[in-house]
Amino acid sequence: MRVAVGTDSRASNPDLNLLRELRFAARRHPAVDPAQILHAGTLGAAAALGCAPSVGSLTVGKRADLVVVPLDEDSSGDPWTALLATDRPAQLTIRGGRW
Repeated sequence: MRVAVGTDSRASNPDLNLLRELRFAARRHPAVDPAQILHAGTLGAAAALGCAPSVGSLTVGKRADLVVVPLDEDSSGDPWTALLATDRPAQLTIRGGRW
């Protein structure tokens, strides 16, 4: 079964911020591996929408769609856990390889 995370309206969330949705899922379900949660919001979501051949992972030939999120100085170990544990916002967005 494919699992995907996304946003669809402001009816259940104050904004359409996918990163906040993933962080909420991580806090709500701490037993789930953070890498699985991130997969659900990236490649899992792209597969569910039928666009995995062009987006969803950083792979040669795919669009370069990504965000840069600074992590705390003291975060060590698993970067996926650190990304989902912080509340720091994205500092940079790249869409289609463009700033």
